[in-house]
Amino acid sequence: MPKDLDAFYKEVGNLIQNKRISKKITQEKLASKVSLTRTSITNIEKGRQKLLLHTFFDIANSLDTKIEDLTPNDDSKKEGNIYDGLPDNAVSWIKSSVNDITKGN
Repeated sequence: MPKDLDAFYKEVGNLIQNKRISKKITQEKLASKVSLTRTSITNIEKGRQKLLLHTFFDIANSLDTKIEDLTPNDDSKKEGNIYDGLPDNAVSWIKSSVNDITKGN
């Protein structure tokens, strides 16, 4: 897997972890809410486990947050752009999907 995608998933995991901690929810409790194991939540937060879209929505709902709060924006990575190296069509798809989803929330 290209390094860029690894950075993307690490940032998503970091955003999920930060939101979970700010809501004072344990990994065990979040795992239970989304029908995963605590180990899976740990791996998601570390960027080692990729998310299925429906799982991503379940996590956002369980954290009572918007999808856009759990997705990197261009300013979320201090060194370079989180989307650097991804194909233009992938960046467009990610951004339009998040926009479409947030319009429905």
